[in-house]
Amino acid sequence: MLPFFQYEHFGPTEDVFDARRVYRRESTGRPVSSAALAGSFALTRLATCFGWPALARDLAVLPPWEDVRRIRPAPPLPDSVSDPSQFRDRVTAAVATAIDGHECVAVEASGGLISAALLDITGRLCRRSGHRLLVVTLDLTDDLGHRSRPTVAGLLEHLGVDAELVVVDTRPSRWPDPPWTPHGPRVEAWPRYQVGLIRSAQDHGATLLLQSHGADRLLQAPPYLMSQLLADRDWRPLRQYRRDGQTPMVIELLAAARPITGLVTANVHWSHTWPDSPGDRAAAVLAPHYGERARQWWAGFQQECLHISIAERANWAEATVMHQLFPYDLPLPAGDIAATWPLLDPAFARYAYHLPPRSRYSADQPSSYLRRHGLLAGLLPPGFTAALTPRRRRFSKALRRYLQSVTREPRNSIELGLLRPDWRPCCQDSHDLVTALSCEDWIEGALQRGCPVRD
Repeated sequence: MLPFFQYEHFGPTEDVFDARRVYRRESTGRPVSSAALAGSFALTRLATCFGWPALARDLAVLPPWEDVRRIRPAPPLPDSVSDPSQFRDRVTAAVATAIDGHECVAVEASGGLISAALLDITGRLCRRSGHRLLVVTLDLTDDLGHRSRPTVAGLLEHLGVDAELVVVDTRPSRWPDPPWTPHGPRVEAWPRYQVGLIRSAQDHGATLLLQSHGADRLLQAPPYLMSQLLADRDWRPLRQYRRDGQTPMVIELLAAARPITGLVTANVHWSHTWPDSPGDRAAAVLAPHYGERARQWWAGFQQECLHISIAERANWAEATVMHQLFPYDLPLPAGDIAATWPLLDPAFARYAYHLPPRSRYSADQPSSYLRRHGLLAGLLPPGFTAALTPRRRRFSKALRRYLQSVTREPRNSIELGLLRPDWRPCCQDSHDLVTALSCEDWIEGALQRGCPVRD
């Protein structure tokens, strides 16, 4: 039987920002170690990978094993007690903790804002401590025609970072798939490139790879800030915020007037914050039986999120902060050296989560994207936009080329009845194809290990 999604309410001694995977038996409540994940796997559980937010967040919410539950801590109310003036020191401390004990460290850089901020902080620390620094990049071309290699090289020069630039081969055939893992399918977009990043860093002597995964969801400014900006009585940020036009005025006024105290306001908030999140988002690729089960499960997931917002009596900005981060995963290991995400280190994540929502927005930045990421943009030296694309980089064309190279028929998924035989024309976008391939790879590995399959 497919379990309902349910958040776990942690006590004061438990850390909701610890992203390590914790499992329990549904029948007994006893802990299950990662090494003990085995037995029968359920196709219905795998079907939930094809819905939102799994597709939007690279998130496998359910473990595939029968009678196993992943513990998901309930998001606390962001209480705005963190001091924004400490932001640089806190980021620096998180990176310093990550690189401690490593003589040669690598930073993945894409030429985007978040990786640039991480690179700048790491470069300063390595220069001070004498660590050897590598910068690894995939020389991909984004949808606006900007290549990563020259962008990252220009950024290194502008920031004055003394590092060796390592360009990773972007031929998917150059790299193997990551190793199979009992935790479930890898739902990241291009897992072979993750292997390439780690192996390239290792081949050049690094023992640690720093990445910026998830920081966008933790640190970007939420919508519904108009009432907080009004309370500041600083009219310039308010005018700029309205010009950015992230949210219609009538919704901003509703958000200012009505905290989330019932299902009506909770549903209105959800539908305007995540308008592309219906329960049947990708059910078209699934066989009808599994599509219907997946729709039911995702409807239950949404209701649990709404009830958390109501229970915490969150305002609209706070509820957005809660649900744009939780639930979240860190990527599964893909190589022989450690990969770490210092901006999701538990101590830093706890501090950043409780920043005032308004502090994340800066009217002083030159683009809407940078204004919504004001704290991160504020870490970089003046003039950094000359060396950086001022908006979020998207690689949908590069992803399509990658998928064309690695796509194969998901034979097991079709024969077992998870996917419909004509699944390919039913894919709405690249996310559907990524998930189909990830589930097929995982099912094949489980069957090779003799794991029985259940409905």
